[in-house]
Amino acid sequence: MRCKIRNYNRREFIDHTVKGTIGLLTFPFILNGSKESQARTIDKSTVIVVKDEIVLRNNRIDQQVLQVMVDAAIKTLTGFQDIGEAWKSLFPEIKQSNVISIKVNCINRSLSSHPEIAYSIVNGLTRMQVEGNSFPENNIIIWDRTNSELRNAGYSINTGITGARCFGTSQAGGGYSSTQFNVAGRSQRISQILTDMSDYIINLSVLKNHGTAGVTLSMKNHYGTCDGPGSIHGGYCDPYVPALNNLSPIRDKQVINICDAIYGIISGGPSGNPQITPKSLIMSKDPVAHDYIGAQILQQNGCQTIGRATHIATAAKAPYNLGTNDPNQIDLIEIENPTTGVDEIPKQQQSPDDFQLFQNYPNPFNAQTTLSYQLFKPAKVRLDIYNIQGEFVHRLIDSYQSSGYYRIPWNGKALNGIFVPSGTYLVQFQFGDVQRTIKIQLVK
Repeated sequence: MRCKIRNYNRREFIDHTVKGTIGLLTFPFILNGSKESQARTIDKSTVIVVKDEIVLRNNRIDQQVLQVMVDAAIKTLTGFQDIGEAWKSLFPEIKQSNVISIKVNCINRSLSSHPEIAYSIVNGLTRMQVEGNSFPENNIIIWDRTNSELRNAGYSINTGITGARCFGTSQAGGGYSSTQFNVAGRSQRISQILTDMSDYIINLSVLKNHGTAGVTLSMKNHYGTCDGPGSIHGGYCDPYVPALNNLSPIRDKQVINICDAIYGIISGGPSGNPQITPKSLIMSKDPVAHDYIGAQILQQNGCQTIGRATHIATAAKAPYNLGTNDPNQIDLIEIENPTTGVDEIPKQQQSPDDFQLFQNYPNPFNAQTTLSYQLFKPAKVRLDIYNIQGEFVHRLIDSYQSSGYYRIPWNGKALNGIFVPSGTYLVQFQFGDVQRTIKIQLVK
């Protein structure tokens, strides 16, 4: 079943997608009200594909457009209008002490899971109310195999006690499990970030073809989770891909699959430069249905290796039963241009050739907020906080930084360590000779 949603302002979009999702699920009941029919429809796997034509500006990802895309997808997938509630519905009985990790794909520095998407997910997760408070950002880990691959993809390594953490299995104290897991007859050890540190996993893959496996999507992304992926590439990686994803640390902890399909590779993958720009995200709880739709998008764009992706069909069958690749059991919902008519998306305020400064999140805030910006070339950066009267409060950054995406937390304290009162504050960002200012609101 396929449904398209397009061209709404933000409030209309939210109302329409929630009502539309309910209607999509109940429409077959009107035709056939039997309990058997209801069971079949409820059991269908939902896959969201959201596309926005303006997510790329001057070949750069617009973070704020991307945030709307992520928010639209999670709301439509879960049926919750509140972003925090939508994300929270994925994590049964979640607690403040739990850790959510986001497994990204950074093996190809020319096309990795973009930091803009990972941090848009982080923004959503921190809007969850858990045990009466916002979910702690420091209990989110963005990870892949090595720190160097993460850096090459534009991530900033963070092992500190504030902000979302970001590091590789190569990080000191990380490494692979002592347990040897059987992957279709091949022995593999799994990243301890997954086995020991994470309570829940979000799989953030990339849209790429693969010369051996046919495609690299959510299930193949876990080849970056184990210590010996080279030994499980035989036979088009079938049945190794489903066997790996069927391991209990992965199957029991993984809650959602998201594919970064802003760009894609259809030939020569998983290496090389992107060749297509679908400007899309794919989102589903079902890894098989997710990869089935991702493979279709690659094929529609001219990919010739889809026939090798036999692991998708194998994953749907016993003994794995990881999901469905039956198009009759997949509800595909396509959302087009969710930002059209949304007045909350500001015009470009800065030169895309230099940097982007984003509004803080959350705003207003009462305990901590996060300031984020992206540098497209190295420069001296200064980030200062002033009160509304223009009096200096705190300097958060004063250093030379390389290009990349940065997130800086502020806990509402002045330079002397004393909490400042409620009110409006000015964040002054200086990049070289260019200066920008945003307003933020502290409420206690």
